[in-house]
Amino acid sequence: MASLSGFLLTVNRHFGSLAYIMCVTWTVSGVLQILSWRFVSWELDAGCLRVHKLWIVKEIAWDKVTHVGSWYPKYISSKYLEVHYVRSGPRSDRASIVANPKDQVQFLAALRQHAPQAEVDV
Repeated sequence: MASLSGFLLTVNRHFGSLAYIMCVTWTVSGVLQILSWRFVSWELDAGCLRVHKLWIVKEIAWDKVTHVGSWYPKYISSKYLEVHYVRSGPRSDRASIVANPKDQVQFLAALRQHAPQAEVDV
């Protein structure tokens, strides 16, 4: 009987450690997600659209952009834009990113200039 209670105490201690590690991991992950939403910047150059989120950089070639529209189609005055593009990946052939540019007019003008094939609904 003593060995069983010792085993249960050991298991309980390990599960407590695992729960603590999971809690810390989820908290750090959530904080990083919130920071990545807040600290995002855009580069529009001749080669591609670059999205910087913290230390992650995503490049989208202009010829891959297919559609630009409001993120909330019901709200025409929404400041958020959704940029759809084609990607070569194992999970999906299409993807989108949400942009909230400071100067939406200039952002859309650059998109129209660099990606004339894209359908713009804004």
